Amino acid sequence: MSLTTDALSRAAPAAEALPGPAQTLHALALYGVGVGAYSITHALRPALIAHDLACWLDCPRPVRAQLLLAGPVHDIGKTAVPPALLNKPGMLTLAERRLVQLHCRIGAAILQRRSHPLLQFGAMLAEAHHEWFDGGGYPGRLRGGQIPWPARIFAVADVYDALIEPRPYRHAMPEEKALSIIVDGAGTQFDPLVVDAFLRNLDRIHQRLDDVGALLAAGDAGEILHQFYLDESQWLQAA
Repeated sequence: MSLTTDALSRAAPAAEALPGPAQTLHALALYGVGVGAYSITHALRPALIAHDLACWLDCPRPVRAQLLLAGPVHDIGKTAVPPALLNKPGMLTLAERRLVQLHCRIGAAILQRRSHPLLQFGAMLAEAHHEWFDGGGYPGRLRGGQIPWPARIFAVADVYDALIEPRPYRHAMPEEKALSIIVDGAGTQFDPLVVDAFLRNLDRIHQRLDDVGALLAAGDAGEILHQFYLDESQWLQAA
C-alpha cells in the first residue's frame, strides 16, 4: 500500500490533533511510507510485535510505550538512500550494501534533532536495530549488553517481519524458513532471551499479523498511520 499525494494532504492537518512527539513520529512515518523507503506493513508490524515481546519479557511500561511509538520510524534513514538501491531486484554490490547500511546512522541523526526522550529513544532504535548479539552487525559492531535492550528486542521483530514480507529481490519467505533463521540466529544475531519469548508466543504474534492485515485491507495508509498514532499516543500520558 502506498501513499497518494491526496492521502498525504489529508493526513497532514489531521496530525495536529496528536501530542508533540507523536506528531513528529507520525509525520516521519508518513513521509517514509510516502516516498517508498519502506512499506506501511513494515512500519507497523515490527513496532507491534516488539511491543508485545517487551510485555512478555516484563519490560517497564515506558519501554513498551516507546517501542510502540518509535518503532514505525526505525528505517527513516532509508529516505536518504537512493530508491534504485532499495528497489534493486538483484544482489547489492559491497559498495551498495555499505551505502544502504548508512541508513542506521542517518535515521539516528534525523531523530536526534529533537530533545524529547521519545525521539531520542527512536534515534537509539534507528541506530542499533541492525547490531548483532555476537558483534557481527552494524554500524557500531556492538555485542551483547553493549546493545541497548530495546534494540535487541526490536531486532527480532524487525528481521522476522522483513523475512515474511516480499522485497524487490525476493518473494516473501515461507514461515517455516523465516522461523528457522530466527532460531539459528539465537546467540549470534539475536539475544537468546528475546528469541525464546518470540517462539513461546508465536500464536499471539500470528494474531497480531492477522489484525494488521485486516486493518490495511480496510483503509489507506495515511489514515491508518494517523489512527495508529491517535490510538497509541495515549501511552505518552500513561507511560
